[in-house]
Amino acid sequence: MSSSLSSSSSSSSTSSSSDMHSSSSPFFSESSPHAHVAHEYDDKEEELLLQRIMNEEQDDENTLQVLLISNAAAATALLLLEIQSFSDSSPSSVHQRRPNRKRGREEHARKLLFDYFHSDPDRGTYSPEQFRCRYRMCRPLFETILADLVEHNPFFTQSRDCLNVRGFTGTQKLCVALKMIATGSTADSLDEHYRMSARVVRDCLTQFCSSIVGLYEARYLSPPTAEEMKQVLIENSARGFPGMLGSLDCMHWEWRNCPSAWKGAYTGRSGTPSVILEAVADRNYRISHYFFGMAGSFNDINVLNNSTLFDDLRNGSTPSVQFDINNRSYSQGYYLTDGIYPSWPVFVKPFSNPLTEPEKYFTVKQAELRKDIECTFGILQARFHILARPSRLTSIASMSLVMKTCVILHNMIICDEMPRKILQHSKDFIDPNISPFSLHHDRNSRLDDTLYRSSRNTNFHAELRKDLVQHLWNLQN
Repeated sequence: MSSSLSSSSSSSSTSSSSDMHSSSSPFFSESSPHAHVAHEYDDKEEELLLQRIMNEEQDDENTLQVLLISNAAAATALLLLEIQSFSDSSPSSVHQRRPNRKRGREEHARKLLFDYFHSDPDRGTYSPEQFRCRYRMCRPLFETILADLVEHNPFFTQSRDCLNVRGFTGTQKLCVALKMIATGSTADSLDEHYRMSARVVRDCLTQFCSSIVGLYEARYLSPPTAEEMKQVLIENSARGFPGMLGSLDCMHWEWRNCPSAWKGAYTGRSGTPSVILEAVADRNYRISHYFFGMAGSFNDINVLNNSTLFDDLRNGSTPSVQFDINNRSYSQGYYLTDGIYPSWPVFVKPFSNPLTEPEKYFTVKQAELRKDIECTFGILQARFHILARPSRLTSIASMSLVMKTCVILHNMIICDEMPRKILQHSKDFIDPNISPFSLHHDRNSRLDDTLYRSSRNTNFHAELRKDLVQHLWNLQN
């Protein structure tokens, strides 16, 4: 009976619990009339969740599209800039090399011709005087040099590259080389005006210097001929120094790019590395002797011992000069120098401590005429500023080539601008009382040896200077 009661109680409890569950949760009952509402509610939740996820994905996709669009716009802008930069360039003339930049060389060539080389000088932009001031020579001499360069060096002939593009004209190349020598500018600084890269400018300078030396060295940088020496002797005799061949001195060219291992050998009293030029100049500032390449630590005597000044005298290629002073004959010309040079009869030095009035007068006149070489160095550096500024070249050979080119151009300008005027001026001031002189070319080796040995005789030097002192004093009185 108890078991029946327990089972009935358990069944009753079970049924009561099920009734309570069914009454408290009607949506979860399958038989409930609200079961479809529960399913609809769950579908809406899922739909809202899916919609939210889709919206987030759409936002992310929109953000991604915005980023892609912005990146594409940036890439397009870069591409446009690159296309524009390529439009300013021409294809490279060498395979696998960056395109050549269009600098407008043809336009500049036409502008250069109109500015300086117009057939009518009045219609050109700049006058012939301005051309000479900027390029250091007159137009006729410029055109003569250009014609010789075009004839002998193909570099100065306008050509076409493998893409059939015209190169620079000979006028442009010659102008940029002269401008670099005249102003001492760097190669890159001329690109803005001449539309040339630094490499082309350096090539123009190298080819120009090599061609000038090859074409004109034998004519404008050789020992004076008999006719030229006769004219020099006439001019110096009119100035009170018969038998004088010119003035001798040295000039230093500072070397900025001297190798560190050589700076000690090339540094002199100035404290900076330099290279020495030895030269002889006459009254017209024409340089008749050139020797360059000695280190700046040497003095003038060291340079003289290595110089080629007396090579022609030793070889017998220099004509013998015969002149008389105070009834005494001399058979060799001389140079005016400063006090550091040795007491040889080929050098006439001033008195370091003149005592008498004739010696004082001689010292003043000797210093006055010796300024020819000093003025020549000043004109050379003022005309070609590349010599007045520290050299940026890296070798002695390059410096020697540029220096020799400047000296040759200097002599060419001197001979071009004042040939007959100076000759007539010198003849007008010849003193008829001066003893005559003569030039002899018939010489043998024994005479050459004798002259070379006598050129270093200190006794002859004292006698020559004494006669010159008396000769000048007599001319003054």
